[in-house]
Amino acid sequence: MEEPGKLDVLDDRFKAYLSTSIQLVKLEAIERSSVLVASLFSRLIILVPALIALIFLSIGASFFLAQYVGRYDLGFGIVAGFYVLVTLFLILGRRNITEKPLRNAILNKMMSDT
Repeated sequence: MEEPGKLDVLDDRFKAYLSTSIQLVKLEAIERSSVLVASLFSRLIILVPALIALIFLSIGASFFLAQYVGRYDLGFGIVAGFYVLVTLFLILGRRNITEKPLRNAILNKMMSDT
């Protein structure tokens, strides 16, 4: 027969191992989440100035087109129509154009060994 002390030691070691394993999984999840959030914020920091530049370029294109068509409202309407078409294109193809690549990028970032 086994001594009760050896089983208690084995039980304590198993509980410690299990606790350590759970803590390791939590820490790895926190690390992967922090890498993902940092990546998203860095892209957001780049995206904001790019969007501001796009707004100014759109205004410039509207004035440029207005010179050729002779009316400001028509120049701005052409640029607005372009953005409506882009929006419709993105809505109709959102699964293949935006959802899948974004989901894959997030999963790749979460699963990568950092």
